[in-house]
Amino acid sequence: MARPRDSQEPRERPAGALGNLPALARQLVRTRPQQLVERVRKVVRNVLHDTLPTLVLGASPKAIVVSAHAPRPVFSRRDGPVRTGSEDLSACLGGVEHGLCGAIDWTPADSTALERFQLHYMEYLEAVDDPNFARLCLDWIESNPRNARGAWRTAWASYVISIRTVVWMQELVRRGDSLAPRVREQVVASIVEQLAHLEQNLELDLGGNHLIKNYKALLWGASFFEGPAARRWLVTAARGLAAELKEQVLEDGLHFERSPSYHAQVFADLVECAHVAPRALRAELEVALDSMAQALVDLTHPDGTPCLFNDGGLNAAYSTDECIAAWCKVTSAPRKLPRTVFALSSGGYFGLRTPGSYVVADCGAIAPEHLPAHGHGDVFSFEWSVEGERFVVDAGVCEYEPGELRDEARSTRAHNTLTLDHHDQAEFWSSFRVGRRPRVTLERFESHALGFVLQGSHDGYAHLRGSPIHRRRLIASGDSLAIQDDVEGGAGQVVRSRLLLHPQVRVERDDFHRVILRRDDLEVLVESRDTIEIVSAFWSPDFGERQPTRQLVLCHPPAPCSTRVTLARVRTWTREEADLEALLAALPQTHGAEVRP
Repeated sequence: MARPRDSQEPRERPAGALGNLPALARQLVRTRPQQLVERVRKVVRNVLHDTLPTLVLGASPKAIVVSAHAPRPVFSRRDGPVRTGSEDLSACLGGVEHGLCGAIDWTPADSTALERFQLHYMEYLEAVDDPNFARLCLDWIESNPRNARGAWRTAWASYVISIRTVVWMQELVRRGDSLAPRVREQVVASIVEQLAHLEQNLELDLGGNHLIKNYKALLWGASFFEGPAARRWLVTAARGLAAELKEQVLEDGLHFERSPSYHAQVFADLVECAHVAPRALRAELEVALDSMAQALVDLTHPDGTPCLFNDGGLNAAYSTDECIAAWCKVTSAPRKLPRTVFALSSGGYFGLRTPGSYVVADCGAIAPEHLPAHGHGDVFSFEWSVEGERFVVDAGVCEYEPGELRDEARSTRAHNTLTLDHHDQAEFWSSFRVGRRPRVTLERFESHALGFVLQGSHDGYAHLRGSPIHRRRLIASGDSLAIQDDVEGGAGQVVRSRLLLHPQVRVERDDFHRVILRRDDLEVLVESRDTIEIVSAFWSPDFGERQPTRQLVLCHPPAPCSTRVTLARVRTWTREEADLEALLAALPQTHGAEVRP
């Protein structure tokens, strides 16, 4: 029998706005009117900024002073991105080293937008000594005036200001009198100017985690400073946060953008908000944080890092341990423990944690309807760790720049789910845009002594000929996963499902229907009645990283079809476990309610 060739299927290529007007229209109908109004307002302000800046750039507040009770930081300093030497100083930004010695190029032409943003976040200041802190801050102030043409793109972008000002305020408290009075005065004056600009340019067109960052910066500024402007920032931030908590924290505690990495980031932001919030707001924050803490620990792998569903990275936010420790410190809450079986039904994540296995499956909307920026084509995808080691992984994200790498990261074929004719489940275009989206229905979730049964369906391929519907049933137990995929309808489309493996997993073919996965002394058998191909792929655990690995491609019959694949750790099963697995597999299928964002 001839060896099957590796899959090199073509894939949909997202188009830009002008080249994909139907996708743009499908996105706009899901965008809230307020977002559109705010976006128009922002565009007008940006044009005026570059042509008639005096019309939109007001004066900095005058009657404002640093409080004698300025808050101390909640989290410890981070030194990860900074490299120091006897005559060298650099920071790793977006996976690329940027020099921080001498005169700084604040607008490097050969950098990505993410690298430039991280350069201006200035989070690396936490790891530098006092002379370099003073030098870098003063260099930024001198090189990046607010009225500079295009300053709103990066240096004075609201999200960037939100991060940088909090870093500066916290470092001023940490460093105290070790900084020269002249340096403190200039840095303080710049913070006031930046927060005043932020107050007038909240990211109401985007919302989501960006708006949380905006309000956190104003809230921290309200506690760091005293005066009329500080009191105004407090009112704005308190009102805004109270409203956002109701929308952005789902009933099950998950952040509504459905990214475990961004969930951790927002959790940390809200912990810092609780640290400086007035009593009424603090009470609301503590309620939200309590449910978010449970979701955070549930979506953390045994290695201590988050699941990679949707956008994010293993180290894109504070670690789960750091987040939970800070939460306990600020709120005096008892530490949350991960649950054996969990169902984050509003967010769409379902999982099992045993001493030897951890699995999380996605059966929910890809993103909020009005904010799809960080969503991926990963409906019914899953991640699996065995004995604390990752085996089946999410592809992650290498970069946010428009292009092939960004397209690939969001695509369905990069995830551990099923494709028809190599189409995506959603209509991805540009870097953060989505036109058509799948409607996901959670049909069944049942937990049992050793695992759970999850079943759902989606209509992301219903626009294809024959209106196919994809239904997946996943049975998870301590040492095995059984996956049944049914494609109902369709008209002969090519059907493929995929499993992306961790780079340290070795693959050995037993035959065309069985492969053995090995990592150290762990062994997993993958079996299917259909042909299994082994192809080259990449894994991006963090921004700027792209590690070569392998992906299993299961070649199923054309649509309509029914397929099954099992992944089982190779070991001796007890009779009780084998009987339970047989019982779970024999349970009847049921249908339920549609999952909506």
